[in-house]
Amino acid sequence: MIEFGRNSLYFSKLVRSKAKMIEFDIPLESHIPISENAQKSFLVALAIVADTARKYFEDYINHKSINSQLKNQLHHAAEYFDALLLSELGHSAEYKDYIAILGATAYYLGDYNGSSRVIINYISDDMQLLGDSTNLVSVFIEVLTDKIFLDYTKNRR
Repeated sequence: MIEFGRNSLYFSKLVRSKAKMIEFDIPLESHIPISENAQKSFLVALAIVADTARKYFEDYINHKSINSQLKNQLHHAAEYFDALLLSELGHSAEYKDYIAILGATAYYLGDYNGSSRVIINYISDDMQLLGDSTNLVSVFIEVLTDKIFLDYTKNRR
């Protein structure tokens, strides 16, 4: 299983620090320098979400609970995506909707449903997604916000 190692955790903390500097309106000249390597944590976080989703469904089918180490790694990934959105690093504005979806997924799979709902607010109303992914993302957002279950219950009556 892929996980956040020492370097990935270090870079993730740098990204979170950068996000806090932006949040608190610290002048740009006072921001800490961030290496291009910090964005490499994106692939680690993405792999963790993918691995966890697969493992989550395997465990669900086999009636097992989620491994605490896996949940911890998922939390690191969720925090990284969350900070990446706020840090304005790289091309995060261009891929904001995708990063928000990944962050919401990580929070949701890690049982941080409230944080998942908060990060969904970063998804623009007119998100521009590739091809057929628009329908998939719309359904996914409905699952994360319980809307799909509420509509299902309402329609059964």
